[in-house]
Amino acid sequence: MNISTHSSSFLIRYECRSCVFFISILLSVVMFSSSKHAYAQYHYCSWNRLTMHMPMSKQWSTDAELQARWQSGLGSKNMFDEQLLLSYRQWVHYKINNRFRLSFSPFAYFNAYPFITKPGDEALTSSIEYRLAIAAEYMVQVSDKLLLNSRVGAEYRMFEKIDNNWRTRYRIGGKYGIGKKYNVTGNYELLFTTHNRDALSHLDNERVWATVGRNLTTKLKAEIGLMHLRRKINNNQIFVREADILFNITYSLANEN
Repeated sequence: MNISTHSSSFLIRYECRSCVFFISILLSVVMFSSSKHAYAQYHYCSWNRLTMHMPMSKQWSTDAELQARWQSGLGSKNMFDEQLLLSYRQWVHYKINNRFRLSFSPFAYFNAYPFITKPGDEALTSSIEYRLAIAAEYMVQVSDKLLLNSRVGAEYRMFEKIDNNWRTRYRIGGKYGIGKKYNVTGNYELLFTTHNRDALSHLDNERVWATVGRNLTTKLKAEIGLMHLRRKINNNQIFVREADILFNITYSLANEN
């Protein structure tokens, strides 16, 4: 048997077992945290993102992200009734090797509107938030078409009207290529928040989503997808459940090195 082939096969099996172990841990966390909660009105939202990607070298790249989100009104299923979010975020990425990537966001600005759960919410003013964030991503190329990944991150959130807080993110997912132009992705993410007055972290966001992507040109990519989300809207046990449509556009200002 070819030694290099045997080593590659062993490495893939080892990495797959690592992914399964990581997924099992996350699923255990989900089961532990999925106790009964009170839910507000079901929301319908549209999440839209434009990303300008700039490769700077084989290891370094940067992204500028613009986001716009809308939400349904009280008793409505129209996801464009009311504004939900406008934001800008800058990312800097460092690719250590084909498996590891570190990311840092030195600046992010969010203008968020309240979720509409009761009469009068649509008249409330928006709140301003600034963020600093760091993340690490681990990727496993299982085959020519299948890529598995896991990502952990932390962000410090600074508000104008309420106390600042820390939030951590844990995500697992995968991407499967279809031909040269299409791909399908699936992701699951948990977000935990720690408030200054509270020493414990609490689950405040759970997301499951899938997208279909297409390479329109060598520099332009588009994605459309669906997401189910449950989100805590205040410090009690009230959650909002969302059915969201995702639409993302990514444009690369230069070819990858």
